[in-house]
Formats: sequence, C-alpha cells, structure tokens
Amino acid sequence: MMIRFISTFALLFPAALLGGEHGLWSLAPIRTESPPLMEHEASSDAEIDRFVAAKWAEAGIQPSGPAAPETLIRRLYFNLVGLPPSPEQIQQALQLPTEQLVSKLLASPHFGEKWGRHWLDLARYAESNGKDRDVVFPNAWRYRDYVIASFNDDKPYDQFVREQIAGDLFDQPTDDQIIATAFLTLGPKAFQETDLEKFQMDVVDEQIDVMSRSILGLTIACARCHDHKFDPIPTADYYALAGILLSSETRYGPGPLYINKHEKDTELVPVGSRAEALHPSVASWRAEVLRLTEFVTGTRSAAYRIRREVTGSLRDRGLTKPEEASDLLALHEKSEKMYAEAAAKNEERVALIENPPMEQPAYAMAMQQAAAPPKDCQIRIGGMPKDRGATIAR
Repeated sequence: MMIRFISTFALLFPAALLGGEHGLWSLAPIRTESPPLMEHEASSDAEIDRFVAAKWAEAGIQPSGPAAPETLIRRLYFNLVGLPPSPEQIQQALQLPTEQLVSKLLASPHFGEKWGRHWLDLARYAESNGKDRDVVFPNAWRYRDYVIASFNDDKPYDQFVREQIAGDLFDQPTDDQIIATAFLTLGPKAFQETDLEKFQMDVVDEQIDVMSRSILGLTIACARCHDHKFDPIPTADYYALAGILLSSETRYGPGPLYINKHEKDTELVPVGSRAEALHPSVASWRAEVLRLTEFVTGTRSAAYRIRREVTGSLRDRGLTKPEEASDLLALHEKSEKMYAEAAAKNEERVALIENPPMEQPAYAMAMQQAAAPPKDCQIRIGGMPKDRGATIAR
C-alpha cells in the first residue's frame, strides 16, 4: 500500500551507496572512533572535544579561557532561539544552572522557529512560485507551521522524513501527515511551459532533486540525462523514482478561495474534521465565480472586437458616426448591449467574491496517491521528454 514510501527509500538507500564500494568517503559506512587519550584534561567532558583538543595539541594551539557567564548566556540564546536576551533575561539566567537554562530555551516555541528555518531552507519553502509566472501559494504556511511544530515536539527524524515523503499513505493519516507532504509540492514550476509532458517531467525532476539534496546530500537530478560519473546512481534508478512520483498527484494550486485560474492549477486537499461536509459549498462558490469571470471577460472581448470593426469601417467609408450607416449602427448597439451585460454580470461576480461561504474547510498543498493505477516510467534519453527508452520498474 505504501508504494511511494517503500520504493522511494529502496532507491534512496541502495546497497551500493551504503557499501561505499566506489571509494567515496561520503558514502562509506559510519564507523566508531575512540576519542584520543589526552595527557591533560580537555576543557570539556564531551568526547568530541577530546578530538578537537588533540588537534590543538598537534598544532601547538592553546584554547581560550572560559567565556564570561553573560557571554555564554547570549551565545545560548542566539544558538537555540535565534534572539538576543534582554538585560532582564540575562539577570534571570545568571541565577540558573546552565543545564536548566538550556532546557528552558529548548522548551521555547522560538526554538522551532529558529531551527525549523534551516529545514525550510532545504525544502525550498516559499509562499509563491517565482520562476516564469509568480503564482501565489496562500496555503504554504501550513507546511511551515508543521515543520516548526515538529522541531518543538522533538519529532524523531525518521518519522519527520516519512511523513513528508509519504504522509498520505499512512493508515488513517492525520491532517498533519497530509500537510507534511507539501514538502514535495513546493518549489518553482515553469507555468508558462506549453509542453504538458515536459512540465510534468520538470516537476518530478525538482521533486527528486529536493529529496536527494535535503535527505542524502546528493544531487541525483543529474541522472535525468546520464548515469552519474562518480557516485553509483544510474539513470535507471532516477526513472524508477520518477515513475513513483508520476503515479502520484502533486496538489500545489492556490486553492478554491483564490479566484484567479491558471490552466496548470491543481486542486488542494481539504483538511479538518468537517472538510468533507464544507468543501462542496466552497467548490460550487468558486465554480460560479469562475463562470461569471469567463462570461465577463469573454463578453467584453467580443464587444471590443465589434467596436474595433465599427471604427475601422467608419474610417474606410469616410464616415464619422455609426448613425450614418444602418449596419454599423446595429453593430454599435450590439456592442453597447454586450458591454452592459458584462457590467451587470461583473456586479454579480464582485458581490459573490465579497461573500464567500462563511464556513469553509482548511486547504493544504499536499501529495496524493493518484486514483489511476501506478505506472512505470520510460527512460527519457538525454532527459528529453519525447525521446523514450526502456521502461523501468518502480
């Protein structure tokens, strides 16, 4: 059932990578190193400090003396919550043991805001698309809050990663697990791309890239075009992973309460205890807004074309007013009637926009398993969407 999660990690952690058989230090298995013995005690009881002290001794470097208590307090504040302490906070902290101050700062909601930001940078978090058409992502903040809460709740890292890659595939997923999959839906997209297949492959490429960079520290995206030159990542592995992502739905649109429409928009996922009950009214409201929008813009455009035709005919015939020719007068009156109809419908549209459904569910950018059966992906030779090669099993 959890095909995306299981298959993704089978690809992200192949035996060849774990074995480090290509001699790359970054892919070699982790091994335990005993801390060096010191003739004199290191300045800290931490084993890692003994490694540092040993290198100092080799270089003939003497460590600095202990920091003043006020300096240590400021460092702890900046490091753990990203904010400087006030003079009052420094005075209060001076009365606490260091361990107690650290625990207090770790329990602060600012801890998640400070350290969650590092992950948000890796996840290329933004509230708009950027790139060629800067579409707004007004619901992206739910993912931001999920990340901050995960840090503040001390969520285990393996669970944190699982939720972001396959949160929707858990048994009875929570709203937070669904929201977590926005990790795969953020990121810039070439909305102006006219080739739909290329657009989809580019979205998948960006998803593979963010997974590999943020979780593995590798740039797997190069394998879209060729086997990696050094680390053991063949093109076949890339397209096996691409098949998993193409068999899923990337829900990144602005949401039904956003009244503009783009041909590549996708529906968001309603979340919350009453999502199923409340979503239909919001969907019908937006459908009516879009219907009126299309009528207004279409009618105005048609009326404008008629007006241009009348103006051109007047010039060609040496006339100054539509009333001077019965056919032109009829066209002129038709265009004026169309403008009036568009204005009336636009008033309805504005009134509807100003009165959205009072009760509405929350909406989340999210990854969802596609309704259609999963499909394997063909290699795109040289990364070109139309040049097909062998089909690779997921």
